[in-house]
Amino acid sequence: KVKSGGAGIVWYWPATTKFTKHPTARQTMNLATQLLDTAGGRTFIIGGVVTYEIRDLEKVLAHTWDPDSTVEDIAIAAITDACAGKTWAELREGINNGRFYILMRQELARELKGFGITVIKARISDFALCRAYRVIQAP
Repeated sequence: KVKSGGAGIVWYWPATTKFTKHPTARQTMNLATQLLDTAGGRTFIIGGVVTYEIRDLEKVLAHTWDPDSTVEDIAIAAITDACAGKTWAELREGINNGRFYILMRQELARELKGFGITVIKARISDFALCRAYRVIQAP
């Protein structure tokens, strides 16, 4: 059972209870850069930064093994979902006028709400066309 202790000294019986410490203050996470394709078949890289805070520590600790990893995985998937089915021109326009950020933040907020996490901001840190070469080497 997960219980939040609050601030100060908290006494709980039995005295051998497991204690887990996790920050609830505003946090940022720099997401790994991904390699994706547009609807038109152009390859690009995209990475982002998410700012969030934990509102309900009990939900986070009771429903996730590693809260930071959960936020990162859901955020990377939200970027992928926000890019899906769009052309390069649509992506650039959405980033330039801010609609892409709104879509990405809404997707993140919807996914993380059930874990007691509030998304404050979601932004793109890396965004560029590129060429991808895959090197396969036999052992």
